[in-house]
Amino acid sequence: MRHHPHLHLNHIRLLNRIRRPLWPGLLNLVDEHTSAVDMSWLCRMIRDTLAIAGRNEQVLAGIHSREALQAQHDRLVERFNRANSRNSEEKRQTAGNCSANPTYNNSSSFGWSTLNANYMMFGEESHRPPYSCSE
Repeated sequence: MRHHPHLHLNHIRLLNRIRRPLWPGLLNLVDEHTSAVDMSWLCRMIRDTLAIAGRNEQVLAGIHSREALQAQHDRLVERFNRANSRNSEEKRQTAGNCSANPTYNNSSSFGWSTLNANYMMFGEESHRPPYSCSE
């Protein structure tokens, strides 16, 4: 903190809410004009980005602005959706062999188990993976 040029109470508030991860650009995400709503959005974006990245803190290493955080989050969501779409297409192709009572596939398509675990860690409602054929 001592190297940041314009310290404000919001920096302490941010560090109090986000204990990990810490990276060099974190303090650049807030300033004296950051509202409580902005702070909540920021904390949520950091948690979501980490959840989608499987808790890989390196995805935040180059983030120095809220815009960069939003862009990184969007890239990870796009990658997650592409991978999930491919898995869903494969499941649709085998759907003709499904029983009348489908079960959840816990063997995990891209990132589902990690994403569910992270949502559970943050006290969020868990999202179940899509149905798949039981074998």
